[in-house]
Amino acid sequence: MRHLLLPALAAGLLLAAAGRAADPADARAILDRAAQAHGGLDKLSALRADRVKAKGVVFLNKSKIPFTAETSIQLPNQFRNVMRFEVNGKPRTLTQILNGDQGWVTDDGKVLTPDAKALNNMKEMIYLDNVVRLAPLLKEKGFDLKTLPETKVNDRPAVGVRVASKGHKDVDLYFDRQTSLLVKTVHPVVNAEGKEVQQEEYYSDHRETNGCKRPMKVVAYQDGVKSMEGELTEVKYLDRIDPREFARPEPARP
Repeated sequence: MRHLLLPALAAGLLLAAAGRAADPADARAILDRAAQAHGGLDKLSALRADRVKAKGVVFLNKSKIPFTAETSIQLPNQFRNVMRFEVNGKPRTLTQILNGDQGWVTDDGKVLTPDAKALNNMKEMIYLDNVVRLAPLLKEKGFDLKTLPETKVNDRPAVGVRVASKGHKDVDLYFDRQTSLLVKTVHPVVNAEGKEVQQEEYYSDHRETNGCKRPMKVVAYQDGVKSMEGELTEVKYLDRIDPREFARPEPARP
């Protein structure tokens, strides 16, 4: 399974219910069932690189901006997202690249180096992608897990797990209680104005690809306001992506 990274990317690129006490054992049991529902821990662990295409709409300043995107992910810390859209009838292409501790953004070929805040936001994107793959949470150290009060997502009961890790923002994962499929995440992001906001992402239309189930549609809200909706149109799992794809981009020639 791979998370729909587009909600955080799209917005960034376009510049107390009571419950029982948290129990790490219960949290792990929830994640074990979720991993099984999404294809099994062995298969999820094997997915280290993929490339997806997507389409959707960004909601920005009361405008609806259709986009298409192609995102490449290579764990643990490489991604590249190319997003195409129009503003006032003029085509634009925006690209984000993260390669370990380095990152770049290109705006119609002009190469920009993100500041520390923007770079950290990109790192949080790839961290989120690792978290929703589930396998790292069950096989690696460094994650603090606790259960969340049961809630409803799309009018269906859902169970939740909060994931904490040193140096990263907390991520809340919600799974359908009956199917154990991922249906919602909650986590902070930096929006187009550089302000930290709470982002909720709702997932649906889970389909099997290479033996693993993954959500094909997502709707995102920032501080309760719809910011993006999108869907995957193509999914490819790869053994390896050429590291040059995540290198610093060359500026466009005049």
